[in-house]
Amino acid sequence: MGNCCSSEASAVVARRSGADKDEVHSVPFAALPSPHKYAETEDTEPRIKDEEPASSPSPSSPSSPSQAPEEPEDDFVPQHRPSNKHLENTHHVKIGDYNLRYSYYSKRGYYPEARKKANQDSYYCETHFAGDDQKAFFAVFDGHGQYGDICSQFAAEQLPENIIKNLEENMSTLPALTRAHVQTNRAMHEASFDDSMSGTTSISVLFCGNEIHVSNVGDSRAIIAQENLKASTRAGEANLVAKPLSIDQTPFRK
Repeated sequence: MGNCCSSEASAVVARRSGADKDEVHSVPFAALPSPHKYAETEDTEPRIKDEEPASSPSPSSPSSPSQAPEEPEDDFVPQHRPSNKHLENTHHVKIGDYNLRYSYYSKRGYYPEARKKANQDSYYCETHFAGDDQKAFFAVFDGHGQYGDICSQFAAEQLPENIIKNLEENMSTLPALTRAHVQTNRAMHEASFDDSMSGTTSISVLFCGNEIHVSNVGDSRAIIAQENLKASTRAGEANLVAKPLSIDQTPFRK
């Protein structure tokens, strides 16, 4: 998005209710959530000073992974807007036949020549998406260029809103996702900031009951890994085989 041409990983883990142990799946993301465009980041001054920070609801404190219940809390509906706060624990929610566990963490890379460089990664994370307890939306945006942080935060705010609007018009999922990305890209070009040499990737996963819809712009990636406890090499450590859910969109892609 914008002028569209790393980081540690956050993860969503899906566990089918009542499934055998060797049928457990996890869905980790390859990029990170990050700071709100109106908030200060590590070694970084706020990029926009004329506007007040958008308030975001505070989710209930989740249990730590070691104390997490086996079943998710169906009534727990956290909404995480772009923020510089880290979720150190794990949230639980049930979508369709799957029990989802998710968490996120973001940290700006080290740039010796630019110690005040902004964290250009942003995220969107919401269960009960579009008012539907059988939908959840997770997205990561990796900005680039001089205003990459603003581009990624803009996309994190606009893309989910456009998806919801399209779904409310009774569009089917695929057209709603495609149209939302085009709308967000167009809105970014028309925004007040300069995106001529800046932009952002977008990788998102929309859970709709037992369906998973993956959308991708740029070279951020989503993968799925199958956990096979029978193949564990050591006690408590399972082997995972990662498979891509997205294909990088680069100038070299045919």
